[in-house]
Amino acid sequence: MQLIWPLPPSANAMWRNIVIGGRPRTLLSKSAREYHSRVEEIMQMNPETSQNRQGEDFIFKKGVCLGVTIQIQPRGKRRCDLDNYCKGILDTLQRVNVMEDDKDVHALRLFLQPMPENPTFPEGQAVITLEEWYYLQFREYPEPLTVSDHAKETN
Repeated sequence: MQLIWPLPPSANAMWRNIVIGGRPRTLLSKSAREYHSRVEEIMQMNPETSQNRQGEDFIFKKGVCLGVTIQIQPRGKRRCDLDNYCKGILDTLQRVNVMEDDKDVHALRLFLQPMPENPTFPEGQAVITLEEWYYLQFREYPEPLTVSDHAKETN
């Protein structure tokens, strides 16, 4: 499944820390709530995803290993911090019932790309690809390379 959404607020602008009754609380910012509403409208207009908007009907159910690729396409030559967009996008995928739990993401790839000529969202966009990641359920993870292993490979 591929989705094209406007860029979310950065992680720095997504949440607000406040104190209520002497206890600290973390709340979604106004810009984050507005972003979620905008994405919900986009999802309603998409025939592929609109039937999954009622109740708890998730496109990807809990426990499914997911691979997610996010292509960040900022407006112009604007510099951006890729990882500041990642959490906002994953949280929004969960909030609009695309996936039940972002803990099911087993592979995550982030790319910074130039904006295409005729973008869907000229202010900047994220192209999000989700797929079931079957091989991760049956494959053992390789042992991490050590510094000495890397030295052997380069010689």
